[in-house]
Amino acid sequence: MNRLGVVAIACAVSACAGAPTLRDNAARAKTEGKTVIVEFYADWCTVCKQFDRTVYRDARVQAALRDVRYVKLDAERGRGRIEAKRLGVAGYPTFVALDPSGEPVAVLRGIASVDYFVKFVEWGQIKAWDEAMMTDRLARDRSPASLRLAGRWNVEAGRRDDALALYDEALAARPDTDLQWERAQVASTGGSREAWAAAAAEYLAENPRDAHSLDALRIALLSGGLDDASMLALVAAYVPAVSDHAARLEHSVYILMAAGMYPQADEAAARLVERWPKLRQFRDTLAAVRERDFGNERVAAHRDWVARRLDDLHIK
Repeated sequence: MNRLGVVAIACAVSACAGAPTLRDNAARAKTEGKTVIVEFYADWCTVCKQFDRTVYRDARVQAALRDVRYVKLDAERGRGRIEAKRLGVAGYPTFVALDPSGEPVAVLRGIASVDYFVKFVEWGQIKAWDEAMMTDRLARDRSPASLRLAGRWNVEAGRRDDALALYDEALAARPDTDLQWERAQVASTGGSREAWAAAAAEYLAENPRDAHSLDALRIALLSGGLDDASMLALVAAYVPAVSDHAARLEHSVYILMAAGMYPQADEAAARLVERWPKLRQFRDTLAAVRERDFGNERVAAHRDWVARRLDDLHIK
């Protein structure tokens, strides 16, 4: 074992008969209540070395990997070569989550950001679980992190009420705006535009500077679920709250344009130019508002995002 309990498998081809296969690892991991995540690498792979130096060493990644059985395989030698061929690995690094039978349930190719890699590890576990594994996990550990994973498993299984109960237990133990947002989206699934927009507006009013605030703004203004008066009141409170955050304020301008709220978009863009007068991109943003640039790609992207979410969440 090395690094954080990483299982490293490398052997000469002639000696591989006695080495544990990934199916062996997956079966053993199930007895521990864990999922196998495999990293396929090659000695010459500079991107693999970059992953080791950066993403792997991050504290959030290390914490996520403590929940799994992490196997590191040289994909061009011995058992690693055999397993890479079986799983169709074509480039490095490649990360594969396995179910208890050793079959792949999720694949990530190449280097990813810390946040994306952590999500891969989390969702890889969920996709590998059956109900017994999910139940066993909760019997051993009802921490907010485990409750969240179990909640997601129940979402995937179509058990929304069970998922919401688990989210609520996690939030009662430790308030978390990221989990609060996730819960709100799950609760909105299959509902009305009005309920979805109202939940987003409530979240935005409480957390205007949170990482999910722009998503909440898009939903509130572009879903068609709020009346004009509610939209105006929401924007009147939100824009001043983010006026010192350049990126968030600029994104808000294009969301306002997508909503057809041009006086409010003009005001927000003017704030950008006033606060950061030397940045040409903000002058361009103000010009786009005043030219009523309906075909602007950023405007269209916000509309498209909301349309996709409406479809994903089955909102009518």
